[in-house]
Amino acid sequence: MKNTGNLTNDKLRAAVEKVRVQIRDLKAERERFEDAPRAKSEALARMRKWVDEVMAPSGEVSIEAFVTTFEPKTQIERISTGISNGGPNQIVGRNGVDSAICWLFGNLVKERFAAAINDYYAEQATEGVTTKERDSKLEELNERLLKLEIEEERLICSGEEAGIFVLRRADADPRALAAVV
Repeated sequence: MKNTGNLTNDKLRAAVEKVRVQIRDLKAERERFEDAPRAKSEALARMRKWVDEVMAPSGEVSIEAFVTTFEPKTQIERISTGISNGGPNQIVGRNGVDSAICWLFGNLVKERFAAAINDYYAEQATEGVTTKERDSKLEELNERLLKLEIEEERLICSGEEAGIFVLRRADADPRALAAVV
């Protein structure tokens, strides 16, 4: 613990508030980083993978919904047969319309999604953050945040030893409290 001999109420509260401002700033930076879009290259790769998976044959093309004379009368019949409002809602295998569109026009779907993704990143004026960069940066921010929270807890405990009580934040990291005890 710090020397509490010349610790005053105002000095302690100012020191705690200074640390809390740093904690708030660091949490805001962490939140911005968590919410930053993934790297454009990763977004494009995920899109291509998704379209390829949806394009993959998941069974024979079924035209039964078009040729059957069965008209479901109840919602349960509509759901179980894949026929909704008198029309098909599942055309290919179990994957439905997405699968049919990708099966029929996969390369066009990829081109259109790629154009939309490229437009998004151009509008955002960023190339995004790779998963590796995000993980590394978040680990660094979390370590810095824990150190600040431990410093805050030490200040609070020093104040308590001097008879000065400062309320702890409701969102204080329990690891910081345990580290000081």
